Amino acid sequence: MLMSGVAHAASYRFKVDLTVFQDTDWQEQVRHPAPGDAYCGERDVHYVYASEGGGQLKAKIRGGRVTFKGTRRFLQSSELKVPGTVLTNSEPWSVSMVGVPDEGCDVPPPPPFTNGGDGCNPLVRRPGTARSFLLVLKGRLQLTGGFYRRDKQACSDPSGYTGVLGFGGRPARRDVNDLITNKRVRSIELSASDSDKFTAKKLSSFGANSETIFGAGNGSARWHVKLTRLR
Repeated sequence: MLMSGVAHAASYRFKVDLTVFQDTDWQEQVRHPAPGDAYCGERDVHYVYASEGGGQLKAKIRGGRVTFKGTRRFLQSSELKVPGTVLTNSEPWSVSMVGVPDEGCDVPPPPPFTNGGDGCNPLVRRPGTARSFLLVLKGRLQLTGGFYRRDKQACSDPSGYTGVLGFGGRPARRDVNDLITNKRVRSIELSASDSDKFTAKKLSSFGANSETIFGAGNGSARWHVKLTRLR
């Protein structure tokens, strides 16, 4: 029991150089209410919201510090705060009613879902911090976390590429857990990249009682990390 506890508490300290790049452009249509909850029963009266936009996220740090803890099967780093910027752009929602109400069926006005606004100037890079973590599961390294704008403004991005880290996927190596726990390994350098074509299933809706019915666009992402062991 004592030996197991000591092994679980083992930690591995590294200096970190990390760069992240994520780019997106998207088009989306969302219906509200979702199917089954429409107005006027079988008439299926509902609203369709349409918008399009794009954005870019960049983050970079040299000489950061992280500590990995866990087991050989699963390791997690401490939080790494990476300075970065985002460009975001999103058109205000256009709204149209679909379906013809029955006589006597009162349809409420469309809910004022917000989109666009002051946080969506595509010509101004907004500074912020990528609060990131490095995970190692079954030997594969993964980047996760989120980007937080300094101005606390928001701009709609149903793809998530300007707010969530890790769309670049995982590097190919499957022995990163061994590299991290082997103190004879002085440095580890890995890269990952991926791209995606958006569909309705890959873009988020407004949440409860709404459904994305059309999605299009593209996303691309890449990240690179160099870990140098600290004594």
